[in-house]
Amino acid sequence: NAFVYINASSTPTDFSLPRVKYLLRRFIRAFRTNTTRFYYHTDEHATEYIVKNMSEEVANYCNDSFVPTSDQREQLLRLVTDPNGGIGCGHVKYMMTKWSDYGITSPDLVKNAIRALWELKWDEIGYLIHVEPLGHNHSEAAVLSVTNIVGCEEFAPLITQRADEYDANEETGPNFYTKQIFINHDFSVKLVRNKVATFFTNLGIKEDQVTLDWKGFRDLVDHLADDVQLMKSASLLAPGRPLFTATLTGKPYIPDTRRWLASRRGGLEEQNPALAMHAAWRQWFGGECPGCRAC
Repeated sequence: NAFVYINASSTPTDFSLPRVKYLLRRFIRAFRTNTTRFYYHTDEHATEYIVKNMSEEVANYCNDSFVPTSDQREQLLRLVTDPNGGIGCGHVKYMMTKWSDYGITSPDLVKNAIRALWELKWDEIGYLIHVEPLGHNHSEAAVLSVTNIVGCEEFAPLITQRADEYDANEETGPNFYTKQIFINHDFSVKLVRNKVATFFTNLGIKEDQVTLDWKGFRDLVDHLADDVQLMKSASLLAPGRPLFTATLTGKPYIPDTRRWLASRRGGLEEQNPALAMHAAWRQWFGGECPGCRAC
C-alpha cells in the first residue's frame, strides 16, 4: 500500500526512512488501538541469530516492555533488518532480497519500513504494535485461498488450523506444527484494503499530490498483492505445493463472538446470533455491518 502511494506521488522515488516512518505512524494511529494492535511476526530462529550476534540481554527484544539501551539500539536495528538471519517473516525477507520480483522498485522501502516499525515500537506508539516470535519450523503442505461466504458477500470468517490429534504426545500435547497449510483470507483482506485505500488516497490528495483516485489505488494494490506478491511468496515458501480455493456456503456461526459478548456482561446480543454477528462486525471493522442474507 505504501509503495503504491509513494509511486503515485509527486516524489515517487523517495523511500527514505523519515517518509516511510511518517506514513507508517499515520497508518497505525488511524487503524489500530491498544486492543487491536498492528501485528508483525518474527520467529525463534531470528531471535537466536540476534542473541548470537549480541547477547542474552536482548533475548526479549519482542516484548512490550523492552526498550534497547543507547549502546544496543543501532546494532539491534541493523540485525532486525538483516535478511540473512534477523528477519523472521519469510514474506518480508523475500520482499527485501527479491524486491524486483515483488514489483518493488527499491529495497529501501522494505528495509526502512522494518526499521521504522521497531523505532515506533520502542519510542512512540509501542502500545499500538505487537511483535510475536513464532516457534518451530515452517512445514506448509498446501496453499489455501478462502473466498467469501455464498449469500454473505460482505463477510468472511477467519480459518484457523487445529492440532493434529494423532501427533499428540504426553510431553507436548497436540502438535500444531505438522501438516501446516498456508492460508490466504482473500475476501477478508479485500475488506481491509477498502479502508486502507480510502486512507492513502485522502492523505495523498491533501498532502502529496497523489494522482490515483480510490479505484485506481485499489486496482493497483490488488494486482500487486494478489497477482505478483502472493504468488511469489507461495512459490518461495511452499514450492510445488498444491493450491486450493475454498468458497464457504451456509449460515455462518462464530462461537467466539458469544464468548466475546459474554465477557462484556452479555445482553440481548448474547442470545441472538444475528445481533451477535453485527456486534462483532462493529468491534472488528469499526463500522456498521452491511447486513447479509446469512444473518
